[in-house]
Amino acid sequence: MNNAMPNHTGGIRQGRGLVRHIVRFAILASAILCVFLISRMPTREDDVEETVSPSVNVTVLPIKTESEVSDSFTLPAVVEPNRVTSVSAEIAGRIESITCKKGQTVHVDDVLLSLNTDLLIPQYNTAKAQYERDCLEWERMKDLVEKRATAQRDLDDTATRMAISKATLDQIGATLDRSRIVAPADGIINDLPVERGEYVDPGEPVAQLVDTTLVKVAVDLPEKDVPFFRVGQKADIVASLRDNDKTFSGAITFISAVADEQTRSTRVEITLPNPDNVLHSGQIVMVRLTRQTFQNTILIPLLAVIPMESGKVVYIVEDNQAVRRDVGLGVIKGDRIQVLRGLNVGDQLIVEGHRFVAPGLKVTIIPEKP
Repeated sequence: MNNAMPNHTGGIRQGRGLVRHIVRFAILASAILCVFLISRMPTREDDVEETVSPSVNVTVLPIKTESEVSDSFTLPAVVEPNRVTSVSAEIAGRIESITCKKGQTVHVDDVLLSLNTDLLIPQYNTAKAQYERDCLEWERMKDLVEKRATAQRDLDDTATRMAISKATLDQIGATLDRSRIVAPADGIINDLPVERGEYVDPGEPVAQLVDTTLVKVAVDLPEKDVPFFRVGQKADIVASLRDNDKTFSGAITFISAVADEQTRSTRVEITLPNPDNVLHSGQIVMVRLTRQTFQNTILIPLLAVIPMESGKVVYIVEDNQAVRRDVGLGVIKGDRIQVLRGLNVGDQLIVEGHRFVAPGLKVTIIPEKP
């Protein structure tokens, strides 16, 4: 039995060694096969062909300058009469007659109303008679002084009395003149708040006179625009009339020095002639104002501008490639915008297809769609 056991153990050891040799051989064979297969794989250069970016169809606009561009805007405004005058009585009295009516056009010094003068005329006649008597007395005293028949003091006293009577006559005469209430200026009678036979006191309004031969157009100007305007600057007013719109030309005559506390806007008045009374008080019109005028400036379509985080850009075409340009922008004119920097005259600005290009991308210029 002692001799059989060693033989069995040796057989087991030989079997295990054979298995290890087989495993090693299999691993080695697998490694060789992997190396062979890897060596047979195509390289990247052989497998991948060079990718060519497709050309993008674009429409371009040659850049040119505009000879003159106005930075204008339009605001609503209200028509106001040039002058509204409240005519008042200067003396007390009963209204004797009214020689005007509402809506009537009157001129300066035309009589509007007359007050009763029954008490004033006798006073005037008395003062006039006294003055004439004092004048005769002064003449008589003057002759006596020249003949040395009386003292110079008597002539001086007579002269004083004559001056006093003259002042009294002038005062009553002025009061009598003020019994006729006249128009202080040309205009239209807009109101007559009194009737014939009424008694009026000094300062009581008896008529309202409106001057519309000139009208004021009042507009509230935003605070940021005020520095662009000055008195005398021209402005256009567009009014909707019965048949169509009509444009009038006027000039700025007033710019308020104080802005409205709530709206932060500034009142501006534009005065213009209105000889045919086409414009009436309270009418809503549109005012076209021009901040400034630019000479030889560039305007491009607003849609050609692409907003970026760092600013605004556009694309132009150079050597059939898209080139990006950073631009500085100015005022907007409808669907166009002013370019202050970044573009030159003659540049081919991409106006269609610019959303699909990138710097260096090849482009094909196609005609603009009709």
